[in-house]
Amino acid sequence: MRLASGYQAPRAAGLNTRQTDAQRTARSLERCPLWTDVAEHDIHRRQSIIRLYERLTRFDTGTIRVGASVYLSAHGSAAPQFSNAREKIFAFVRVVFAEPERIPRNNQSFGLLGNPRNSADIDLSWPFSIDNLGHLALTGADPRMHGGLPYDALSDFDVRASAFERGGGR
Repeated sequence: MRLASGYQAPRAAGLNTRQTDAQRTARSLERCPLWTDVAEHDIHRRQSIIRLYERLTRFDTGTIRVGASVYLSAHGSAAPQFSNAREKIFAFVRVVFAEPERIPRNNQSFGLLGNPRNSADIDLSWPFSIDNLGHLALTGADPRMHGGLPYDALSDFDVRASAFERGGGR
């Protein structure tokens, strides 16, 4: 609000901006294709998912989390769409945070959803990898064989937020 003297009172912009940016994040996630529905050979659509996720990383961690929560809430916890919404967040958090590519197999702190593993470690960055030029690539395919506990997207977000720095596409 601008007064006659020319002084402009500070707005409660922090809260309003965060809510607006969180809504923008939720809408963008809604419009984004589900990575598991995009064919492995459709490089163009897979790159568009990465670009959208990277654009969303410009927001602060709290705003991104609120946006993810709003997005998940819009799908209800029992609807089949909720499973798809969780899979979107599963991929998205791997772009938000700078995490190691692999973790020891006995480290079960992070949410997993069919991540490839061997006798020693788990591919934490899956479904992403780094291509020959050092760019983030969406290379994973959903095997639709998710074992273990159901993926808790917001809990996984919180664990990653406390364990890793922000990545923004590595």
